[in-house]
This record gives sequence, C-alpha cells and structure tokens, in this order.
Amino acid sequence: MFDFSQINDYAAIKKLADSHKVTYWGTKFNFLKSSNGLRPQCLHVFLAPPSAGKTTMQASIVHDALKESKVVVILTEETADEYLQKLYFYGSFDAQNLKIVETKKFPKSIINVRGLAVYLDALFKTESPALFVLDNLTTEKIYTSSKSTEQANFVDFMADTVKKYKMALAVFCHTDGGFNRNVLLKGEAVKFSKHIYNRAEYFYTIQIVDTKAGGKTILQILKNRFHGGINKFYMLNYDQGKYISDRPINGEVIVNTLRERLGG
Repeated sequence: MFDFSQINDYAAIKKLADSHKVTYWGTKFNFLKSSNGLRPQCLHVFLAPPSAGKTTMQASIVHDALKESKVVVILTEETADEYLQKLYFYGSFDAQNLKIVETKKFPKSIINVRGLAVYLDALFKTESPALFVLDNLTTEKIYTSSKSTEQANFVDFMADTVKKYKMALAVFCHTDGGFNRNVLLKGEAVKFSKHIYNRAEYFYTIQIVDTKAGGKTILQILKNRFHGGINKFYMLNYDQGKYISDRPINGEVIVNTLRERLGG
C-alpha cells in the first residue's frame, strides 16, 4: 500500500490518488496490474460459466489481499472450511485479516437481499474491511420471485456501500442459461439482471477456449474504467489447484479459434 506519510503536500496526494496510480494491494496477475490492482470504492466483476475457474480466481485475489489488508468474504454456496482449503493452496496467510460469513447459517429472516443489506452494513461498520468479496451474486438462494429487480437493487446497494466505507468490492457471477461456449462472453450474459455490467467500474470474463493444444482458460477485460486497455486477453496459468500467473495473448487468436469452432 502506498505510504501517504511520505508526501506532505495535500495537493500532491490528491493528484496522485485521482490519477489512479496508487497500488493498494500487490498482485501476481498482469490483468490486475493494468489497473494498479483492485481499486478502493470500485466494483470489480468476474463473470464466468459454471466450472470455468471463478472460485479459483477468487481465492487467489483474496490470498493476495490478506497479506496487507482486512478482507470480508460472503459465501452463498461453499462452507468456510471448503473455502479455507482453497486459500491454503496458495500458502500461509494472516487468518486474523479474514472474516468469512456463510449465508446458509443466517436466520431465515435475513436470507433475502434486504436482510442481507442490513446485515452487511452493520458488519462493515464493525470490521472496516479494505476488500469485500461476494462469491456468487447470481445464486437463487438470496432472491425471491423478482430475481432481476432484487439483484439490481442489491448491486446498487453494494456499489454505494463500497464508496461509503471506502473499500474495494469483487463480485463473482454466473452466466445465464443461454451461454454458448463457442462465442466470446459479453457483460450482458450475467444471470438475472444485466444492471451490474452498467454499475461496474471493472468487468472481467473468464471462459475456457478449446484450442489444438487443449482447453485454455482465458480472461478478457471488458471494462477498465480509469485505466484503458479494454478487450485485452490474458491466458491464466493453472497448476495444482491454483492460478499461478497470467500472460497477455493476442485477441485475434482467440477470435479466430472460436470462429473455426463455429465453422466460419
């Protein structure tokens, strides 16, 4: 994290902060380095179909952040024990910096977006995290009949709350049922409401592309609001249950590969 105590001129501090050149958390990933890491007061969204590596990416981001900051993780599907096992793939970390909340242990009265919003606001006041992670915005367990509307309202709450508490937010989402793995993912492919694509400052997609060398996990930057470099592609390198690195790749190669699979 940048040490502001080294600068005495407030105008210089403001200029530096406004330029988004401050790095708050270190990262092993080049795609995040393009924006100087996760950004406070910003919404970062990761969209992927089932079994494409969302949870693996999530664990890697959380593990990196735990080296320097307090992190709150909301689990709507996994148990805390299952999640901790994924984190340990990446090595030791400061467990005191981590707060895990399992929604399955909530009273029924707050297993909905309104109850969850009230709970989270109180939690953030108590914990003061630097990073808030939601494992799956698109789980049906926290919505009732009007899933699209409730999800959009919950997105607005989270986007406003991270600014209120000056923390970064990383949200992971599933694609809708109409996903075709032979085409590039778009932001509108989010299950239920597409509103989160509009509210996000940073938006990434993860998908597996079948190549002659086998299946490759590809990440694309769709939104990089303050840093440019949209529609760039990165190949995620996976080893022994974890992502260890990424490297930029030519987007035309991916587009042509998918075109060949579609027969055109």
